[in-house]
Amino acid sequence: MIEKSTAESDQAQVDAVKQQIRQILGELRALAKTEIGDDDFLNRLGTRTLQTTSAAGVTIWQIDDQQEVTAVHESGTTASRSNLSEPQQAMHERLVLAVTSGGRPMLVEPDARDANSGEVINPMAFLLLLKPLQDPALQNRFVIELFQRPDIAPAARTGYMRYLEEIGEIFAAWKARHQLRFQSTRHGRQQKTMEFIRDIHASLEPREVAYAAANDGRVLAGCDRLTVLSYDGRRAKVLGVSGQDDFDNRSNVIRKLQALASSICRTGQSLWIGGIREEDLPRSIRTQVDDYLNESHSRTLGVIPLFNKPEESGQDQPDGAVKPRSSVGAMIFEWFGQDVPRHSAGTDIEVLTDHVGRALSNARAYHAIFLLPLWKLIGKWKWLVQARTLPKTIGVLAAVIALVLFFCFFPWPLDMRVEGTLQPVDQQNVYANVQGVVSQVLVAHNEPVKAGQVLLEIYDRDLDYEITSARG
Repeated sequence: MIEKSTAESDQAQVDAVKQQIRQILGELRALAKTEIGDDDFLNRLGTRTLQTTSAAGVTIWQIDDQQEVTAVHESGTTASRSNLSEPQQAMHERLVLAVTSGGRPMLVEPDARDANSGEVINPMAFLLLLKPLQDPALQNRFVIELFQRPDIAPAARTGYMRYLEEIGEIFAAWKARHQLRFQSTRHGRQQKTMEFIRDIHASLEPREVAYAAANDGRVLAGCDRLTVLSYDGRRAKVLGVSGQDDFDNRSNVIRKLQALASSICRTGQSLWIGGIREEDLPRSIRTQVDDYLNESHSRTLGVIPLFNKPEESGQDQPDGAVKPRSSVGAMIFEWFGQDVPRHSAGTDIEVLTDHVGRALSNARAYHAIFLLPLWKLIGKWKWLVQARTLPKTIGVLAAVIALVLFFCFFPWPLDMRVEGTLQPVDQQNVYANVQGVVSQVLVAHNEPVKAGQVLLEIYDRDLDYEITSARG
C-alpha cells in the first residue's frame, strides 16, 4: 500500500513537471509570434530554459559569416567555463562550430576526448548538451548549450534533448517571423527609396530637385531638418529647406549656413558634429560651426558635400585614372533633440547624397546648354513637322514663298496722297527791340524776304511824344 502511494506521488510529481514544461513551451511559442526584439527573445528563451531544465547554466552562442563565436546570452552558474585557459576556450569554440556545421545536437561527457586527436574537448565538470538553433546555410547561426550535472539519469538526458528540439522549433518559428518582418520593413524602405529617386530625377530644374530632395530625404534620413544647397565654385546657395516652401536668403541662419557649406564644399570633406569633436576641426570651420549652432540650436549637425559623376581622365593620365570630382552642392542634416552618431545613419545618407548629387549635376548641365531657350522654343513647334500636320505645313510654306516671289518680280507701285502744311526745318522767332503797336505789315504771308528788308512798322506813342517835345 505504501509502495503504491509512493509511486502515485512520484507519477504526480512527474506529471506536474511535464505540465510546467508544456506551459513554458506554450509561453515561448506565444512569445515567438509577437514583435519582440532579438535580445529580449534570446534572454527570455535562455532564462526559461534554465528554469525548466534546472541546469547549472545556459549559454546561447552566435556564429557569424566570419566563423566568429560570440556568447549573446548567459544565465546560471557557468564559472567553470570562465576558468578555462585560452587553448581550452578555443577548443570549446571549435566544439560549438562543429555542432553548427553538423546541424545535429551533441551531448558531451565531462573529460571527453576527441576521437582523432585525443584532445580533451570538455575539461569542465558539467555534462554539455548543445543544440543548433538555425539552419547552417543562413548567415548568422545560433547554438544553445546546457551545463548539466553529469549524474542525471539516461531518461532525463533524453528528455532534455527532446526539450532542446522543441526549443529549436520555437526558435525557427520566431526567426521565420522575424525574417518576414525584416523583409517587409526592408521592402517598404526600398519602395520609399525608389519613390525618392524617381521624384528627384523627374525634373531638370535645380529648385524642384532640391525641394523634392529636402522633403522626401528628411523622411528617409529620419532627421528634423534637411537643407539642400548648390555650389558654383565660390559660394554655396540654399535651394530648398524641408518643410518650407519659401525662405529669406537674408536671414542670419541662411547666411551662416551658406558660409559653412561653402567652406565644406571647398574642402570636399564631410562634417559631422556628434561623430567628431569640435576640437578636431580647423579654426576657421570651427568658428563657422559655432556661429551657426548658436543660431539654429541643433544638437547634431551633418554637412555632406554633393559630387557629380566621376569623369574619365585624359590621355596624359594613367589608364583607369579619374579626374577628381568637383562639388556641386551640399546636404545638411540636423537633429534638434538627440545626438545621432555618424555610423547610425551612414547607409541612408550615402544613398541620399549620391543620388541627389547626380540629379543636381544633371540639372546644372542641362541649364548650361548654349541657347537653351531657343532650343526649347523650337522644340515646342515640332508638331509642325509631325506626320499629320506635315502636308499642311508644306502647303503653307509653299504659298508664302510663292507670294514673296510674286511681289519680287511684279512690284506694285506705291502712290500715297495726304493733306498737310510744309514747314521749314529751321525756324526763328523775331522780336522787336521796343514796345509799340503794329501799324502796318509790309510783306504777305509765306512771301520770301531778304536780309535787311523792312517787314512791318510799329507806332510807339511815348516815343512820338518825346520827338514832338524835342522839336517844340
